[in-house]
Amino acid sequence: MKALSLALLMSLSSLAFAQADVSIQSNVSKAQSGFYNYQFGPYKIVALQDGSNQLNRELFNQNISNEERTALFQQLNIENTLATSVNAFLIDDGHSLMLVDSGAASCFGDHLGSVAKNIEAVGYKLSNIQTVFLTHLHPDHVCGISNAGKAVFPLATLYVHEDESKYWLDPNTVTTLPSASQQKFKQTVIHIQQAIEPYQKTSSFRTFKDGAVINGLEVINTTGHTPGHRSFKLVSGDQTLVFLGDVVHSHQLQFEQPKLSVDFDTDPVKASETRIKTFDALALNKSVVAAAHLPFPGIGQIALNGNLKYKWMPLGSPATPATPATPATPATPATPATPATPATPATPATPATPATPATPATPATPATPATPATPATPATPATPATPATPATPATPATPATPATPATPATPATPATSALINPSAEKALPEVVEVANGTVAEPVVNETVKKVSESTNISIQESIRKEVTHTTEATQ
Repeated sequence: MKALSLALLMSLSSLAFAQADVSIQSNVSKAQSGFYNYQFGPYKIVALQDGSNQLNRELFNQNISNEERTALFQQLNIENTLATSVNAFLIDDGHSLMLVDSGAASCFGDHLGSVAKNIEAVGYKLSNIQTVFLTHLHPDHVCGISNAGKAVFPLATLYVHEDESKYWLDPNTVTTLPSASQQKFKQTVIHIQQAIEPYQKTSSFRTFKDGAVINGLEVINTTGHTPGHRSFKLVSGDQTLVFLGDVVHSHQLQFEQPKLSVDFDTDPVKASETRIKTFDALALNKSVVAAAHLPFPGIGQIALNGNLKYKWMPLGSPATPATPATPATPATPATPATPATPATPATPATPATPATPATPATPATPATPATPATPATPATPATPATPATPATPATPATPATPATPATPATPATPATSALINPSAEKALPEVVEVANGTVAEPVVNETVKKVSESTNISIQESIRKEVTHTTEATQ
């Protein structure tokens, strides 16, 4: 899926370039020595050639191994040096003139330094340049603004990112660099200071922050080549034109291998990351590019050319036809749906059989009154005990000596069997205890209880009389 998406993006990129190229070619004036006119919406863009430089291939030595570099040089037939153009760009919006970068002037020798001359060759006066945007402060971009201590564009205001200004103009920066790099850094700073000094004197040297939009140009963060390196985007309708600066130095090496960075990148790794990210965005957005070091006039587009590979499509070059998309396989006609079988009418429900009325409950038969209990037969009263035979009177004692009173005889204990009727014993088992003076808890009905109580009274009365009689006899 990922491969398919990449292939589709590449095809769309190529197609987009083909469509945009029609507009590019129709707006290009006839190329003339040192400058190139290109109409971008309401803006007239003039590519200005400062000259050409030769870079030793060994300067491209960052982020990949020596073996990879050697293989890349062989693949692309790179022998010793690579020709690199130095370009600047004039923007005419019909009201004012703006310049992006200014070339090297005499900082690198007389093979460079043609920007000012080519501006005049197009028909513009240097004093009419009102704004100069600097992508960064390397001498081949900043030295063209001055000549022998005087401003080449006397009425212009310079703009550079605040991080770039601080990095090069802060006297403490050099102390943070390796000793081997300090001397070269100091020489570069001298060129920068000489170039900007006339503008500093007139307070025409200014800095900006990320997100700024100046005279219609939007700032794009493309740090890596230097700490404050920035590109600028111009918009016209649905098209964009990006002034790229030094994101790329070689169209031969860095589109094929974008990880490869040059020796003079301040941060080679960050520079390569920025390059890949920027190339992807430019290809996807179909942006027109104006680059400082691509073959003059340095205007064209970037297209995808494989995984992490790109292709430079210069202004006026024939666009690679997009590969026609494979026609989609016609969809198989849907099988007509089988008509639904009509639903079988529901069978009418059988009327419910009326419920049989409940049989009235048979009235309960009144309960037969309980038969009154037969009263208990009163117990037969016990036969009174036969009085004991009176004791024989004692023989009178001799008168002289009074007789000692006899000890009263202990009354005889009536025999239980003699005092209690046998039939009563069966009916009243508790009465046995009455003779001994203990009354048990009655366990018979009330009638029996009364009989028992009567019997007890009779027995007690008989005993009382017997004891009295015996006592009296003894006395």
